[in-house]
Amino acid sequence: MLLVEISKDHLEPIFRSHPTLITQLAEIEAARLLSNRSAAQLSSAEHAEIEKVGFAAFLRRKIRQFFGQPTA
Repeated sequence: MLLVEISKDHLEPIFRSHPTLITQLAEIEAARLLSNRSAAQLSSAEHAEIEKVGFAAFLRRKIRQFFGQPTA
């Protein structure tokens, strides 16, 4: 197994130049996490948001928030 860590500092300029990649990343991650949703440690508010907007949209907001981009 090979594990590669990509830091926020490396990804931030890429996401600034190509903001649609956040949506693609969120959709890929949502599909992966939904297959093992029980492993996710989410609050009841986060579960409610997922039910309302969908898992990919929830992750897209979290990724944008992490990188300091507008969440709307």
